[in-house]
Amino acid sequence: MSRSLAEELLQKISAHIAERLGLDFPESKWKEMEQAFSRAAKDYGFQGAVECANWFLTAPQTRSTTESVAGYLTIGETYFLREPQCFKVFEQEIIPEIVRLRQGCEQRIRIWSAACSTGEEPYTIAILLHQMRHLLHGWEISILASDVNTNSLHKAREGEYGTWSFRDNTPPWFRDNYFTKTAKGRYKIIDSIREMVNFAAINLAEDPYPSLLNDTNAIDVIFCRNLLMYFTPDRAKLAIEHFHRCLVAGGWFIVSPCEVFDPSSLGFTVISYPGAIVFSKSDPAVVKTAARKWSIPMAVPPNVEPQLVYPQNNTIEPSMDAAPPHAHSLPAIGDEPSLYERAQALYNQGLYAEAGDLLTNLISQHSGDPQAYVLMCRTYANEGKLAEALRLSEQALATNKLDMELRYLHAIILQELGMVNEAIEALKRVLYLDPDMVLAHFTLGNLSLKQRKNKDSRKYFNNALELLSRYHPDAIVPEADGLLAGRLIEIIRSAEVMA
Repeated sequence: MSRSLAEELLQKISAHIAERLGLDFPESKWKEMEQAFSRAAKDYGFQGAVECANWFLTAPQTRSTTESVAGYLTIGETYFLREPQCFKVFEQEIIPEIVRLRQGCEQRIRIWSAACSTGEEPYTIAILLHQMRHLLHGWEISILASDVNTNSLHKAREGEYGTWSFRDNTPPWFRDNYFTKTAKGRYKIIDSIREMVNFAAINLAEDPYPSLLNDTNAIDVIFCRNLLMYFTPDRAKLAIEHFHRCLVAGGWFIVSPCEVFDPSSLGFTVISYPGAIVFSKSDPAVVKTAARKWSIPMAVPPNVEPQLVYPQNNTIEPSMDAAPPHAHSLPAIGDEPSLYERAQALYNQGLYAEAGDLLTNLISQHSGDPQAYVLMCRTYANEGKLAEALRLSEQALATNKLDMELRYLHAIILQELGMVNEAIEALKRVLYLDPDMVLAHFTLGNLSLKQRKNKDSRKYFNNALELLSRYHPDAIVPEADGLLAGRLIEIIRSAEVMA
């Protein structure tokens, strides 16, 4: 094959990867990309990189095809306690500060390892939190670990590692206390730590976040290390904006020291600790405390009047963060935006407090309108105010017993509050009233999987797949935050593989 044709192939692959995964492979990185396809060719049984590349471009253009080679395109090297100063700050500063600020409030900490690879990072987080169990007694801890590479996720769920995952900086107690040695000389994470982590296949370039559907809302700490440097500049900026919306006020965003961005332009405050730099979603209480402690100059972004974008017609294009629209809520062309539309525009931009103010006014005027209650519950949930969200959902259901979106949302809030059995019963009531609600089957499948009820999980997942077969792959699934039917099918199949 001539070199010119190889270059044409690489150009097409580069464009496809940028579109579907957000990864940046300009001409200067084509050699790395060729090497990645050479490695993939060996594993997939192709004769060489060219044959593998042709398969990649001519196979059905599903996300699973693209994501199947994602692991070859980035450096998947990871190990326990990597960049230890970040974990030192997490253990000694961030978690104690969250505990201090939440005294007398809801005792809940939600953490997301957003590019977890084979699981060393989220398990490190879980072990450190277990070490702090006396400080965190009575607290509900949630650790979400996601990756685009389902093969890596499967290995992470297994939780079995070789000696290379324990580098010289790993203290002896870490491996001795939290791993058991297998007959083959490998090390398996103990069940109590493994069960602290929930794994999910999330494509940061295309899937919705924040979202109640994949548990990416109201996060306190996001780790996303050694990934953004692979993204195109536009995709990296967009991902950071979405991470910002996922965080509660004062939440923390931790990247690798080599990944630099302008924090003030994206709503973050940079806080420098000895040996580590972290970013806080600007909250005066958190920023001032950290600044006083370390004598750090504050870089709080100026207050900017939000520029709202309202729908101009009766069609809403799916977006990564859009709230599920109600058809009757959209204004006619030329009409002034309603209170609901203004609130939805604020919500879509992550301005939850401002959206909540409008929705409170709207609910006081129209107490029976379920769409306002749904958006208000979502707003509360994204702010981490789950007790308020639960109270409001119960209030709304008292007068809207047959609104399936409210019922589903009520179940999800119960799940986030750790009331798993109550959530399961609520979801079963949803299915009793509406057996065709895809998301209820999907969520029950996930909950059953977490409870290791694999038979029940398969039943609910199969039901969801059967219902999804009636949808066009590019159709938006109702109540799924803009998620497409084809993508939800792939997520379910990934979950089944990890089971």
